[in-house]
Amino acid sequence: MSYELPAAPLSIGGVLDSAIRLYRDSIRRSWVLALLYSGALGVFGLVWAVALGKVVGPAAKDPRQILALMFSPVMLAGLAIAILVSFVFYGALMKTLSAWAQGNQSLPLGEAIAIGLRRFPAVVLGCLINGLAVGIGLILLIIPGIYLFGKMPLWMAAVFVDDVGAMEGLRRSWRLTRGRWWHGAVIITVAVIMIYVFALAFGLVAGAIGALAHLSITGREVINQLFTVGSNMIVLPMFASILIVMYHDFKLRDEGGDLAARMGALGKV
Repeated sequence: MSYELPAAPLSIGGVLDSAIRLYRDSIRRSWVLALLYSGALGVFGLVWAVALGKVVGPAAKDPRQILALMFSPVMLAGLAIAILVSFVFYGALMKTLSAWAQGNQSLPLGEAIAIGLRRFPAVVLGCLINGLAVGIGLILLIIPGIYLFGKMPLWMAAVFVDDVGAMEGLRRSWRLTRGRWWHGAVIITVAVIMIYVFALAFGLVAGAIGALAHLSITGREVINQLFTVGSNMIVLPMFASILIVMYHDFKLRDEGGDLAARMGALGKV
């Protein structure tokens, strides 16, 4: 039986359960895009591993050399390119899962990537605004940053589910979480914890392999990158599924609230 979006609002556990079912039903399509996303970042990681191996060696252990490498124009440009390319594939993943959730299981991979590329400016703009707002809030008083973190998690789902721009996506997330901040914050927190646990587990295994095999710095970084790719193939589709189901759930709640308000207004006439 194929996945169907819920017809009524769900509890926190219900949202997570529905997201897991969407994840299981769509993984045969979404893992490819998760792999492409991880590959874009992994290529940079491998370049970094090779460059780091040349700096950290028997004849070169000065920490200043590592810092110089980290902030060199070539490395910063490479990191920026890798992140921007990964945005395209993550957008394609979001579109694929949103289409799957709405019953369209035949969206071609190439078309999903094309949509990710077309929505690329909106994703970049949304990430910049969201990141700056949450980051400044955390730096200033911490609590405003946490509040904003819980107010704007649904903007990317809005961009790919309803094909809106970055600013409209942020506005929708802000409106949909009104009065539902704790509900949404708990769901997102659970999702983040899941990602952290998977990343930590894969990182520990990669570190153990590197230590037991007495690998060089370069070898350990290569192993870390490979395990990171494996971790991302699991957690990225899951996190995207949670965002899409949560967005749908909050829209149902918002529409139900609007309907109740209209009915209440009619009752007073």
